[in-house]
Amino acid sequence: MKKNIDIFLNQLSIDINKYFDCNNSNVFRVKKTNNRDAFMYKLLLTRKSVTGQSVTDKINFFKGTTIKSKVSRVSLIERQQSIDVDFYKNLYKLISNKINKTFFHKQPKIYAGDGIYNNTYHKFGNGMMASKALSIGFFNCSTNMPVNLQLLNRKFEVDGLLKNMSLLSSKSIIILDIGYTSYNLFDTLIEHNIDFICRITKPIYVANTNKKYRYVKYEINEKEYYLMTSLHNENKYTSDILKELYHKRWTVEEYFKFIKLRTTYETIKQHNTNEIIKSTYCILIISQLIYLLSHVFSKPQKDMIVNKSSLMEGFYDHFLLRLIYNDKCGKKFNKSYIRSFIITYINLIKTVLDVSRPRVSKNTNSKWYNKSYQKGNYKK
Repeated sequence: MKKNIDIFLNQLSIDINKYFDCNNSNVFRVKKTNNRDAFMYKLLLTRKSVTGQSVTDKINFFKGTTIKSKVSRVSLIERQQSIDVDFYKNLYKLISNKINKTFFHKQPKIYAGDGIYNNTYHKFGNGMMASKALSIGFFNCSTNMPVNLQLLNRKFEVDGLLKNMSLLSSKSIIILDIGYTSYNLFDTLIEHNIDFICRITKPIYVANTNKKYRYVKYEINEKEYYLMTSLHNENKYTSDILKELYHKRWTVEEYFKFIKLRTTYETIKQHNTNEIIKSTYCILIISQLIYLLSHVFSKPQKDMIVNKSSLMEGFYDHFLLRLIYNDKCGKKFNKSYIRSFIITYINLIKTVLDVSRPRVSKNTNSKWYNKSYQKGNYKK
């Protein structure tokens, strides 16, 4: 797999450049600014602690532009604002499909679904949560790859999941937390040929006698947990297997933590809804490529995974620019470059898999303050 990564990256870069060439138009007076530059500008702005001018300078430096041919920050902003949301959406689909067909075409489709909030400058309704934007996220637990993030207009995660079920494949399994307990949701999932595993509370487990679903109880550290599922085959899906599948849901939480810590998703500084959606697709593209590189260069048999912190530095500084401007600048992903990139930015760290840690917070504005802090988890 590592031997062919350079071939894959070069082919992906060619496909991306073909997409730009087919969807590039000079729609206003700044002829030297194109969709490729504007998209690159938007991508690089997802990095924390950067400014629009520093990103513009980086693009001009990489392209080797002269004083007369260099693009300005204002022209990049105007160009990217003129690009439709579908441009970003279709480009994300192109990259995602290419990755899945090359690396994960035989992997089972087990998704984890959850909601994630971020702070924006846009007002979503009224009240205390008006500046909080809610997105529904899907994560493929089998491939350890993000699937999608969809911005919601309302603050109800169940409704958001119902409206975005088209993002899930039929004959797949989705794993849900206790907040998604809804018979309407479960019935709709079954109608779309999608199985589910959802954690439920004890009263529902004890009181419900509906034979349409299967109910499972298991214990961890003498504490009882309850699952509700549409997987009735007890030989194939034993209680232990269902428990293991449910615990894979934690991967979506780790992904949310990653994009909040390593990108600007925590605070998307946009006023316009379309611009927020564009930034979300940019973060999806970046996170898919980061998770792909982590997948390729990790050594799971030795419990060694790629340190994403060091990887992100080289990814923003060199990798993205080379991927987008491959054909235009003649800087391809040859074996020499891949080797130097690995030596410089791919650092393997030892990890312990399947470790359970309590979710706690000292922040009084966090929901985990009431759930953990007041229960005595921080007693000295």
